[in-house]
Amino acid sequence: MQDKNPEENSSEIKSSERSSQGEFQIAINEPDLSEMNELDPSISNSFKIVYNKKVPMEIKIKKKNKEKDLASFEPINCKLLIDNNNDNIKGNNKPNHIKIELSSINDIYFHFTNIIDEKKFKKIKKEQNLNLNFSEFLQLLEKLCENCRASPDQYICFFLLNKQGSSTLQFIKNSDIKFVELLLLEFNMSPDDVMKKQIKYRFSYLKSKLDYQKKCIELVGDFILKKNPDILPLILRINDKYNFNVYKFFGKDLIGK
Repeated sequence: MQDKNPEENSSEIKSSERSSQGEFQIAINEPDLSEMNELDPSISNSFKIVYNKKVPMEIKIKKKNKEKDLASFEPINCKLLIDNNNDNIKGNNKPNHIKIELSSINDIYFHFTNIIDEKKFKKIKKEQNLNLNFSEFLQLLEKLCENCRASPDQYICFFLLNKQGSSTLQFIKNSDIKFVELLLLEFNMSPDDVMKKQIKYRFSYLKSKLDYQKKCIELVGDFILKKNPDILPLILRINDKYNFNVYKFFGKDLIGK
């Protein structure tokens, strides 16, 4: 049997290492949660999500009489949805309904909804002197949200909470000379059954992400043990200092515990 050339052996080892590192890199990429997304209660009744980002908002709680309003500033998850029957939303076709959902990262009971059809839009257009059609309204909403994200000092989003459950979303532009109201929308707190479904979904979604991250940690531990076992003493010292339970990730037998 013919011995392999040392250079060939070295090349195979390097190739194996690159393959191992490549598999490791793929494994720790963002998880594919498309199946979880399909369980989102927001897309019930033939709706589909076309925008889903965190938008900085100033939350105000309206107080009675002369008491000062309570205010806080936080990123609010903003979802824009349309009827699933309209695929070409940016072309000639227009959605039958546009649904806006607002939810808080910090408060699971903060969930507000506004569903706008063409009739409701015409009323908004007339009251606020808007110069656009219903087919362009979705793009306006996306643009306002993105402006608030990109330039929060110039474009400000206020969400005024009333005790009766109704609330107002207000988009403001700071023109240096004065504040100009761009758009005002009325919201209602989501019904209890909708809120319960949303809370259940959020916990399931976060649990899926957590399970995936645990698998990533196990992969990292296995990778370190194989490629650089000399780093284990450092990891164990950090574990003892900060009380991390690394043993469940690396395995007691592998680290001699």
